[in-house]
Amino acid sequence: MGKVIIGIHGLNNKPPQELLEKWWKEALCEGFRLHKYKSKKFKFDLVYWADLNYETPQDPNNWDHNNPEYLSSTPYIPHEETDFNKIKNQLKEGIRKTIETGLDFIFLRDGELSGLDKIVDIAMGKKFSDLHVYYTSDCAARPGVNAKKEFRQRLTEKLKKYKRHQIMLIAHSMGSIIAYDTLMEIGKKYKVDYLVTIGSPLGWPVIIKKTFLELKEKRANDKISSDNEPRDDKHEDQEIILPTPEAIGKKWYNIADIDDKIALICNLEKKFAPSTKNIRPLDIAVKNNYIYDGKSYPHKIYGYLRSRELSQITYEFITSKPAWLQKLIDFFIRKPKG
Repeated sequence: MGKVIIGIHGLNNKPPQELLEKWWKEALCEGFRLHKYKSKKFKFDLVYWADLNYETPQDPNNWDHNNPEYLSSTPYIPHEETDFNKIKNQLKEGIRKTIETGLDFIFLRDGELSGLDKIVDIAMGKKFSDLHVYYTSDCAARPGVNAKKEFRQRLTEKLKKYKRHQIMLIAHSMGSIIAYDTLMEIGKKYKVDYLVTIGSPLGWPVIIKKTFLELKEKRANDKISSDNEPRDDKHEDQEIILPTPEAIGKKWYNIADIDDKIALICNLEKKFAPSTKNIRPLDIAVKNNYIYDGKSYPHKIYGYLRSRELSQITYEFITSKPAWLQKLIDFFIRKPKG
């Protein structure tokens, strides 16, 4: 049984799949070098869905800002030490918690979409068109193809392809929503050993509520087993708690930079109930060091992929021994001589 790292990208148009996949892997390898981990070969595969919403990929050689193929998403570049201003994390964390508490109170006190939710949907459609398409319509570049179904199918196909492998799934931004929804949908059919959500909007109240309503509908249709259901605690004056997918075999890490606005509400541990294996998100704060043209981009995937914390998690996954082999080694180590 081999190992594979599967990535799934986030919002907006992207460069061609082959190039984006190359950049992801280079950033992971750079993390090993930066943090003094011994270089290891690993298999990487990318779930690419930008072509479902965009007719043509972005061209890294196109410098015309008015051209739709202009690489507005910024390219992969190696990290360089720099002295940019750092705002105190303690103050920002206090502001974040205040915002999170207020948003939860507004959005998560009932089990149905309210008028305010619908206003947020309109705003989402203007600011985050990919996310709006995912929840409401067909793929923008594939009329007649349901976006939610097709996005999830792309990931399901990869999981099927590597069903005999140990899998680490790295899901960035909107990709974390697709990953969570897919893992809930497949149940225990396929297994992911490590799930790593990065810069994730899964904590947004409007996302939690949409997810809750979909799971609630599936539960009503007997598509979700009773041991892992979404819990609506409104009668207990508590917020909605979502289930952790049973497809996660070992660990779920949730990584976010405190400056990342997409991951504004990053405390997922309190928003997801443990699975039957007692797995739930482990929240980890990191510093995303991606800088381009002198500007910091705390949501950018490449800074996350080369962060110390993700490098440690990735290295742990790559170098860990299969469970059966580790048990065998432990047996012979503990076995008394003679």
